[in-house]
Amino acid sequence: MNNLNLVSENSFMTTKDICKHLRISSRTLDRRKRSYHPFPEPDLSSSGSSNMWYCHKVIEWQKMEVDKFNKGKII
Repeated sequence: MNNLNLVSENSFMTTKDICKHLRISSRTLDRRKRSYHPFPEPDLSSSGSSNMWYCHKVIEWQKMEVDKFNKGKII
């Protein structure tokens, strides 16, 4: 994914794309699936290939994470 600002409804992101976008490791991504606000399960998953998520779901999750972080800040 070169430009995540242009997200179509049917675009997919792989684990590698998500990790690069969020600047985290695949292990951290796996941990986020078990957190208070879990990362969504993959939309496509098959043995021997990359898990894939719809881009809009990843971005929605990221927006909720930012909101959750901002609510915890003392201004």
